[in-house]
Amino acid sequence: MIKSNQPTPRFNTEVSNVNRNSLYYQLLINGNFDIWQEATTVAAASASDGVTYVSDQWYNVQSTTAKWNFALESTIVPIGSTYSLKCSASDVNIQVGVIQPIEFVNATKYRGKTASISFQAITTAGKTIDNLRCALVNWTGTADTLTRDIVGTWAGNGTNPTLIANTTILNTPVNLPLTTSWKTFKIENILIPLTVNNLLLFIWTDDTTITSGDEFYVAQVQVNEGTIALPFYPKDYNTELTDCMRYYEPLFPPSTDFCFIVSRYSATGCGAQIFFRVIKHKDPILWVTGSNPYGRLVLYDTSFGVATVNVTGAAISQLTKYTCQITFTNDTYAGTSMQSSFDTNTMASTYSLISRL
Repeated sequence: MIKSNQPTPRFNTEVSNVNRNSLYYQLLINGNFDIWQEATTVAAASASDGVTYVSDQWYNVQSTTAKWNFALESTIVPIGSTYSLKCSASDVNIQVGVIQPIEFVNATKYRGKTASISFQAITTAGKTIDNLRCALVNWTGTADTLTRDIVGTWAGNGTNPTLIANTTILNTPVNLPLTTSWKTFKIENILIPLTVNNLLLFIWTDDTTITSGDEFYVAQVQVNEGTIALPFYPKDYNTELTDCMRYYEPLFPPSTDFCFIVSRYSATGCGAQIFFRVIKHKDPILWVTGSNPYGRLVLYDTSFGVATVNVTGAAISQLTKYTCQITFTNDTYAGTSMQSSFDTNTMASTYSLISRL
C-alpha cells in the first residue's frame, strides 16, 4: 500500500481551507455585500425586472409592498468587512426578507450533500428588530425559472411563513435574537435532496412589533458544503464583481465620459455590436432608466461640420449570452455622415443588461 507522508486532515475545516475559492466553501455570490452595481440606496418601490434587487444578487420580499428601504452601509460593519446591508422600515409591522437564488449549474453540485449557513447581523438601540430567521429553500420547479416571491402567506412570532408551490424549507428555522453588537448565527448540517434544481437562501424578520425607523444589518453571509459552518472568508472584489456581472451588467452609467462608434443606417437610426464583459446566465434584456434624451450622437460631416443629435430610444436584438446588436433612435439628422460616436456624458439615463434568475 502506498502511503502519503501528508498528515490526515482532522476535521472539515482543514480540507476546506485548501480551496477557499471553491463552490463548496462559498455557494453564494456577493455574500459580503461588496457589489452594488445598480444603486447604493434602494427604495423598495423601485424595480428593474419585477422584483426589487438591493445589493447585487440579493432581492427583497415584503408582507406589504414598498415599506422597507435598503442601503450600502460603510460605518456599521463587522470586523473583516467593508460594507454591510442596511434594512430599515418605513411603516409599522411589515415583515421583510432578503433572498439570494442559486443558479441550477451551481445548486445541483450540492445534491445529496449537506450544507451549513453562517451570517452576521445586528440591530441598533432605539430602532430594535427582535429576531431574524433563516432558511435554505429547495426549488423543484423548472430549473432557473423561479417565482421570485416565494412567500405565499407571511406569519410571525415563532411561526414560519407558508411558501408557494415547488418550494420546501430544508432546515427548521428558529428565532435568531438580535442585539446591538454583531453576532454570528449558524444553521448547520442541512441535507440537500437529490431533487433540487435551485436553492434560495432566505433571511427574514420574525418580528411583528416593528415601528417605522426600526432597522437591522446583515453581513458575511456564507453557505458551505459540510456539517459545520466554516469560518467566513471574503472573496476578492474583482472575483465578486465578475460573478455578479453574469446576471447584471451596466453598459454605460449616466454622466460619464463614455463613447463608442456607431454606424448610421438612416436619418433617425444607428446601431453597434456590443460584446459583453462577462458571459451571461441567459440572453439578457436591455433595461434603460432615466429620461429622454438617452444620450447623444456626435457626428462629423464634411457638409455640416460637427453636429450633435439626441438619442430618444434604444433596443437590442440578435441576442446571445455573449453579444447583442444595440440600435438607437435619434432626432433627425440630414447629413451624409455614416459614422458617429454615441456619447453618454450628458445622459441622465442608465443602460443595463439584465440576465437574472
